Amino acid sequence: MKNRTIKQLLNFNLQLFADDPAPADNQNKETGDPKPGEDKPGEKGDPKPANDEKRFTQADVDRMIAENNARNKRSAEKAIKEAVTEAKAEAEKYAKMSEDEKRRADEMQRQKALDDLKAENERLKSEAMQRELGAQAAQDLAKGGYPSTPDVLEFVTGKDAEETKELTNRFKTIINADRKAQEVKRATGSTPKAFGEQKPIDPFTARINKYQKK
Repeated sequence: MKNRTIKQLLNFNLQLFADDPAPADNQNKETGDPKPGEDKPGEKGDPKPANDEKRFTQADVDRMIAENNARNKRSAEKAIKEAVTEAKAEAEKYAKMSEDEKRRADEMQRQKALDDLKAENERLKSEAMQRELGAQAAQDLAKGGYPSTPDVLEFVTGKDAEETKELTNRFKTIINADRKAQEVKRATGSTPKAFGEQKPIDPFTARINKYQKK
């Protein structure tokens, strides 16, 4: 974010390094002052020069960077100070506990650590399973010549192998129907009409249709 802001400011200030504009016809080429008998810009109701944008010098950019760094430093120092204060308060509270209270507090702390570790382990296992199911779905789709982009894999990857297989087959059915319709259209020059009552489009099919229109 910081680099992007600096770049924008520097791009905005490129005019600082441009050559000085040539003096107008009514100005002295040496001094830039109006010729005798002619008014200066802005006098007698003349419009104000249009080029009045704020320009940033290198000193301005350096100052803004320094201010941003100072804000970040203050924020980090505040967070550290709050964490230290909280830790001290917990230590003082623990020191005032009886031996029985300390044992219960220690047990709760150990249980919380175990619960956090278990939750993290489950998250990692879930992510690994999703990657494996996605890889299997991609291989299955590739064998049949079906697209297997990240968007498609997001559609067909379920919570387990059974659901992933079901979603993959549904995706194939939709793609096959679309391919057949395109073949008929190319052969006849018209879009085939659907016979009978059309079934409501479920959310999965709607997402696939949206993907096909991209």
